[in-house]
Amino acid sequence: MRDKQKSTWFEKFDQHKYLYSYLLIAAYLLINNSINASSVWMEHNRSNDVQIQMWEPYVWEYSSALSTLILLPFIFALFARMPLRFANLGRQLFIHFLITILYSAAHVGLMVMFREWVYMLDGGNYDFSPWLREFWYEYRKDAWGYVFWLILYQVMQSLYARLKGEASLVNDQEEAVCAKPDSMSAPSPAPSPDFFISQKAR
Repeated sequence: MRDKQKSTWFEKFDQHKYLYSYLLIAAYLLINNSINASSVWMEHNRSNDVQIQMWEPYVWEYSSALSTLILLPFIFALFARMPLRFANLGRQLFIHFLITILYSAAHVGLMVMFREWVYMLDGGNYDFSPWLREFWYEYRKDAWGYVFWLILYQVMQSLYARLKGEASLVNDQEEAVCAKPDSMSAPSPAPSPDFFISQKAR
């Protein structure tokens, strides 16, 4: 029964695996960035001179999370086309290093755009200068985030392939068990009365 329930749960997940995976990541980012935003607000409240409004840390964190969610489908598609291999490690590291720069540039561009919009609605202006220093500040986090998503993707792909293989094995075993009684339950035909007459005659 447990194997059957496991197989059924996995089959449901397998039908919408991309949607469920995306929702799980969105939930993780929402929780993680909400904690980060509340931490920033509490740190600013330690002094009597609070220079930010309460909504600002949440705008900073949620704009980053939204930008990440927009870029992740493209990043995962890239990971699918470039799976990690033990061969040519130097070339792979160099390619992924270049991708981290592009990923960070896209993430920062989207993030700043979202923040500018929100600050504009509030009648203010979001200042991201000086750009070179701020980009380096964001790149460090984005590069580490890229490594995290890369490792997570590889681990989840391996785990998914293993679970799918186990679910397929369970289904094959269930089909074999269900088919076996049908072939064995058919009774052999009873001998006709003529058979006994012929035996007596002998």
